[in-house]
Amino acid sequence: MVDGHGSGPGVAALAVDVFTIAVVVTRLTGVLLLSRLGRVRTVQLTAAVAIAGLLLFILVPNPVVAFVGAALWGLGVSLGFPIGMSAAGDEAQGATGRIAVVAAIGYAGSLVGPPLIGFVAGGVGIRTALLIAVVLVVAAGAVAPVLSRSRRDAPTTP
Repeated sequence: MVDGHGSGPGVAALAVDVFTIAVVVTRLTGVLLLSRLGRVRTVQLTAAVAIAGLLLFILVPNPVVAFVGAALWGLGVSLGFPIGMSAAGDEAQGATGRIAVVAAIGYAGSLVGPPLIGFVAGGVGIRTALLIAVVLVVAAGAVAPVLSRSRRDAPTTP
């Protein structure tokens, strides 16, 4: 928000809060979406929302639009990790190893992603560097069908 949208540090902190609140609210209410759509469609839908939010944040230099983008981005990325962990633990045989892999991927992304984006931002600017996140969310949406291996993925009827 500071470097890419010309906002002050207070506004930037508020944008992080908007993102974080969107993640928390969606994680608390996401079970409703999961029960209606199933894992694959939920991940695909939330990936599309995250992509829309990221692109708004990246492409529109207006700080107000960036807040909308941050909210959509947070909403969109909120369920991928929990759904992946859930899918990894579906079958008892080998669940520990699968959960460990999903956790390692998630935590590696948290540790490697920000420095990588920061490094790239040094050369091309922060908004352009955030296209890395767009590519990764596109990839997550594209591989979502692997989550359908569970019989519990079918949407339930209300």
